[in-house]
Amino acid sequence: MEFERVTVVGVNGLGAALAMALKAQDQPPRVIGAVDQADQLKSVRALDVFDRLVREPADACAEADLVILNRPLDALAEAMDEIAPHLPAGCVVTDTAPLKAPVMAWAADKLPEAIVFIGGHPIPHPDVGFRWPEAPEKATAELVASALYCLTPQPNVPEETLMLFLSLIEAIGAAPFVIDVTEHDGLMAGAAGVLDLLAVAVVRSSVDVPGWQELRKFLGHRFAAVSHPAADASERSSAVLLNREMIVQRMNVLLGELVRLRDLLATEDAERLEEAFAEAEAGRERWLAERAAGLWEKRRVSVGNIPSPGERLSQLLFGGLLGSSKQKE
Repeated sequence: MEFERVTVVGVNGLGAALAMALKAQDQPPRVIGAVDQADQLKSVRALDVFDRLVREPADACAEADLVILNRPLDALAEAMDEIAPHLPAGCVVTDTAPLKAPVMAWAADKLPEAIVFIGGHPIPHPDVGFRWPEAPEKATAELVASALYCLTPQPNVPEETLMLFLSLIEAIGAAPFVIDVTEHDGLMAGAAGVLDLLAVAVVRSSVDVPGWQELRKFLGHRFAAVSHPAADASERSSAVLLNREMIVQRMNVLLGELVRLRDLLATEDAERLEEAFAEAEAGRERWLAERAAGLWEKRRVSVGNIPSPGERLSQLLFGGLLGSSKQKE
């Protein structure tokens, strides 16, 4: 079995980059793109990377060996309903959403038993930046190269199929990272969910409160950066709600740190407050250095050795910098 016919449903910057990476192989598959918006057709066609472009995903999936659902999280369930009746038996379906537990549940509920689903979440390499480009015309095959590509296979996925998909990920230059669903979403709670809620809290505690008329004149790039996750409210709020259990645990850690900092201010403990800032600065610099080094760890495992649910979650939640800072108190 080989992936000779690939369909990409949703051609934004990431979808176009994946198509380009697929076509850059020595023996590229036939790649069909399902474009969500009619006004995108001209710009996507100008990329000259898709063998065919369609408007209806169902039309693009009937003969596919692999379908990549590159839709927003809050549109994935509907997309699965749309393509399910048209998928050929044995077809592999994957996604690119940054949350995996709800996606895996939708796939189990909505896709036929003869379909293999492997959850996917590509994370851009530091050389690319911190997010994928929105516009397809800004995509390149190099964007995918050296990306960290998280995979959460269904428990019943045939090992031969999983290995074939892992090989495809490596062939397009990315580093496959097979990870348990619970562990993945626990990490994303800290990488995105808590930051989204923190942005909401900062904006709600600033805008239209007493003093806002004057405060807004002083706000600059720091407020813009901190408040940025408050954009795309519908998609982000649904993602936060779907990952609420993990995010609540992360929020408890954050709230403990905020209370600690508040108490240092209230007691005018200048020395320990300065230590907290110094620890945060050192932690940030270490993160930037490690991310710049691109320390991607490939995790290729057999189906029988996929990490068990939540195996390292406690350490991930309470270890590291926060744990070391609390030991000093």
